Amino acid sequence: MRTIFSLILVLSLLASEYASSQVFFRRAKRGERPPKALLISIQTRKRQEEYLLKYRASAINEFRQDVREVAKRTIRDFSTYFHYCPVYFFIDTMSAQIAQGHFQGVLLDSSLTPCKSIVLGDGDKDFFIGYYGSPIPQPDSIRDVYFRDNTTAPDVIGDDPTSLYREKLIVLDYRFELLRGTAPRTNIYKWVRPENMSASEYRHYYHAIKYNSDKWYIDYTPCAYSYAQTLQRYYTRKKRKPAHHHVPV
Repeated sequence: MRTIFSLILVLSLLASEYASSQVFFRRAKRGERPPKALLISIQTRKRQEEYLLKYRASAINEFRQDVREVAKRTIRDFSTYFHYCPVYFFIDTMSAQIAQGHFQGVLLDSSLTPCKSIVLGDGDKDFFIGYYGSPIPQPDSIRDVYFRDNTTAPDVIGDDPTSLYREKLIVLDYRFELLRGTAPRTNIYKWVRPENMSASEYRHYYHAIKYNSDKWYIDYTPCAYSYAQTLQRYYTRKKRKPAHHHVPV
């Protein structure tokens, strides 16, 4: 029995490693164009805020502070360390305008003021949308890390501790649909640092931007530079080795 279990475990690990390698080596298909811009959604978690106001108003200030911290670090990360293509920000409550192809007055710069000049025109579809969170919609409720609110928070799957998914960078297309499986829908490279950073500088950068709420599952892990490298690898085609011609002597 132990032999069978060990064999299954080994096969599972090999399959997992193979799947990871397949993701790692993916490249864009011929003719597949990179995005003109990356639009980063700033998550306000309004539905969760409304839930807390209704059931746990005493915790609302702490919740809002965590949401602000994540927003601030997201903006700092992408405005400083993402250079693959132009990056803009928008508040998630303006998602409907983005979906309709309206960008003027909606896309913001790193100071959260409307951008005066953008590379996208009305109706443009050549862009990606990114946000840091769960790949499934946020629920109407939220639980704290220690599950102290068992009486009022129903068991739901979503952007809280009951979720089966931890938060990470999620990348969508212009329809707000998750990019297809072979496309760069998250940062494949997790631990890469800018060439001009030493290891100690990278640790400082990482810990300065990383955020974990003490009470809620409201987190942020630096991912801007690693996603830029993911895009760079995905859209850079492999150079073919020159053919060797044998010259008769």
